[in-house]
Amino acid sequence: MSIGNFAFKGCSELKWIVLGDSVTSIGSEGFYNCSRLQDVFYSGTKSDISIGSNNSVLTNAYWHKVDATAANVVSVIVAECENGAFTAPYRYAVKGETLSDMMINPLGGYKLGTLTIDHGTVAADSVTVASEGDFTEVTVGAEFELLHPGRVIIASGTCGSNMTWVLYEDGELCIGGSGSMTDYSDSSSAPWYDNRTAITSLSIGSDVTSIGGYAFQNCSSLAAIELPGGVTSIGSSAFEGCTGLTAIEIPDSVTSIGSYAFAGCSGLTAVEIPATVTSIGSAAFSGCSGLVEMTLPFVGGSTKTASNTYQYPFGYIFGTTSYTGAAAVLQYYYGSSTSYTTSGTYYIPSSLRSVTITGGNILYGTFYNCSKLTSIELPEGVTSIGG
Repeated sequence: MSIGNFAFKGCSELKWIVLGDSVTSIGSEGFYNCSRLQDVFYSGTKSDISIGSNNSVLTNAYWHKVDATAANVVSVIVAECENGAFTAPYRYAVKGETLSDMMINPLGGYKLGTLTIDHGTVAADSVTVASEGDFTEVTVGAEFELLHPGRVIIASGTCGSNMTWVLYEDGELCIGGSGSMTDYSDSSSAPWYDNRTAITSLSIGSDVTSIGGYAFQNCSSLAAIELPGGVTSIGSSAFEGCTGLTAIEIPDSVTSIGSYAFAGCSGLTAVEIPATVTSIGSAAFSGCSGLVEMTLPFVGGSTKTASNTYQYPFGYIFGTTSYTGAAAVLQYYYGSSTSYTTSGTYYIPSSLRSVTITGGNILYGTFYNCSKLTSIELPEGVTSIGG
């Protein structure tokens, strides 16, 4: 059996599909522009299913093997949600009678409130239930496997590296696993998107090596961030619009910070970027209207020498777009050639008073027109100060 070309193209509300074991092919654009599709349940052999072109949503979805004939498949409905935070009901498919092979496949929803078991049994040797049939608080054992991790909020526990993400009731978003976080080019694709205003603190496991772009964009209640020493890069717009953020400690493992990474973080008053950082994207701190002091490894987008082109001035990391609390500063610098200058108007926080540069030389026009600054500290290694 095959699913034809364009069969479900543009079904933007489609969240999950079930493929019977007779399905062997999916045509070109069969699920094109099904932007909300996240879960594919199948009972055949995944490798036997050929997928036509322009079906990237399928390759990015979570695929779950389901034995449709198994007697131990139970259906669970979340009957209500604590504090009325989310709309019920949400449906889950739970397979397995023993903890070691139990699998939870969320088909939607985030808040774990009261669970009603329609039929079947769930092992309770490492799953604690408050009362018969009600899961108002759940404690899971080490072997408990979430096929689509993080779609459950549990009442208590610690951040473990075996989880993708968990949002606790106190607002802590806990991210585990290993490797690079997804670059969420559209922030609404982040799995915690619907809960972003509830996130107050962020803990990331030591095995995470990079923060994806747009990952925490507009998490306006986020006040605290704990980045592990293994993180080497912070993606573009990763923390853009986190207006509640008052402090950020960037570990010395980080080597790059993307454009607009902290744009709009108006609550920040001080930022210290370690010397390990070799590149900072444009407008990385645009809209940071509360900044009073900064420590930077260099001026501009990266360490430059007198022979390099595009020796951007201090305003580069604040961008060319106006925002409340900014001072418009016209700065001259070398553009595509060091034989003549170019200029641009940058919007630097009016509150910024103190700047410390820990490395690199001071090139032509670096602090031109930065009349609000009252203190600039340069490192001992500086060998030249440009015109």
